[in-house]
Amino acid sequence: MEAQFGPHRRTGYQRERHDSIREPGRHLVCHVHARDVVFPIQTYRRVKNGDISAAHYVLNRINVNSSGVSEQSTEGKPVWGNVTSNPDNVLFNKKDINNKLVPSVIGMGAKDAVYLLESMGLKARITGIGKVKSQSIPAGNTLRKGQTIQLRLN
Repeated sequence: MEAQFGPHRRTGYQRERHDSIREPGRHLVCHVHARDVVFPIQTYRRVKNGDISAAHYVLNRINVNSSGVSEQSTEGKPVWGNVTSNPDNVLFNKKDINNKLVPSVIGMGAKDAVYLLESMGLKARITGIGKVKSQSIPAGNTLRKGQTIQLRLN
């Protein structure tokens, strides 16, 4: 008998769904929820500057104390700001954005930095991964729509 190759080949066991694998304890692992996990303080000390309403929402859902922004004040729009943390709490500081000046995006993640800059009319180019370490156009310079800003992340 010759072996068949391609989409109809049999592999010795059939795996129709993720749950159908029979391993000891596998059914328990598939049903662990994020709210059941306890995060050490080092985990949420790495909260990035940027959309603090999104960070506040996530931290509240995993029962991490945070203050400085209320869920009612966001109305579905990003609230830009900085993050500081101590062993008991994460503190959010709202930052007002002037639409005529280039904002500082240092400390933000790539997604928030690019969103903020491009929503103001700049073109963002990024290199690296992580948080923004430097920006080619200094914060406070007059904004010129269409201008390209280089962001270096680490």
